[in-house]
Amino acid sequence: MGIYCKGLHLKIGFPAAGWDSIPDRYDRPMTRNLVFGDPEQQKDFHDRNSSFFDRFHRLERAFNAAFDRNAEVTTHADKAIYFLGRLCFEDFMEVICLASNGYGVGAMKLVRGLYERAVVASFLWGHYTKRQKSYA
Repeated sequence: MGIYCKGLHLKIGFPAAGWDSIPDRYDRPMTRNLVFGDPEQQKDFHDRNSSFFDRFHRLERAFNAAFDRNAEVTTHADKAIYFLGRLCFEDFMEVICLASNGYGVGAMKLVRGLYERAVVASFLWGHYTKRQKSYA
């Protein structure tokens, strides 16, 4: 099943037999029962990974402690490290969204970038703190 655009209206269905095969009820603008993602895939993902969801509150606390604050970003290195970390958080949430809806390949594509940003942030932080210690 897909979401298809025709004019100013959205249609949900399989247009394999052409647009005429889609029932007329889809010719009006959508105003209710609009669901994004695949609820069945989400349930399966939750069942397979229930321990992750049991522990997610810990990650949420860590994310909030790191990013839901007035960050003291005075140098370019501080800014780069902070925003790379923020991008890692966004990528992580997108990976969960894709994986939980059955798009594991899309999630894997994001994991590489997430890893690279985390490595760069870690390198910058390590190099930056060593440099600060040498000046102290």
